[in-house]
Amino acid sequence: MPMIPDELSHPKTCGGCYSETVEPELAVYEETLDRAKQVLVFFKTQKKGLRIQKRERLPEYVDSCPDRDETILRLAYLAASKGYNSVIEVEVTSKKVRNEAYQTSVWSGEGIPADVLSNDFD
Repeated sequence: MPMIPDELSHPKTCGGCYSETVEPELAVYEETLDRAKQVLVFFKTQKKGLRIQKRERLPEYVDSCPDRDETILRLAYLAASKGYNSVIEVEVTSKKVRNEAYQTSVWSGEGIPADVLSNDFD
């Protein structure tokens, strides 16, 4: 989730509070995550034309991801949470981060949530 609600960010919750607030939100999150795994992803370098029904005006951005696949999944989650079935014009980049002798990559990405006619891809 891009923004975690305050009632879900407590480290400990009682049984009653868990069943009233956490379980419904967790069910919504898991359902959205399942839909995100089915979202179609189209990169900027893709040459095939798309039949787009509807699209967002502004792209979604994701920063500070540990790997490329999680970056793409987070973009797909944002699209699924808005009710779209694809992310178009996706661009994923990495930046090397160095901490003393340890080096790692931090990934970021952007893409536009859209509804694409999916009968060409089934």
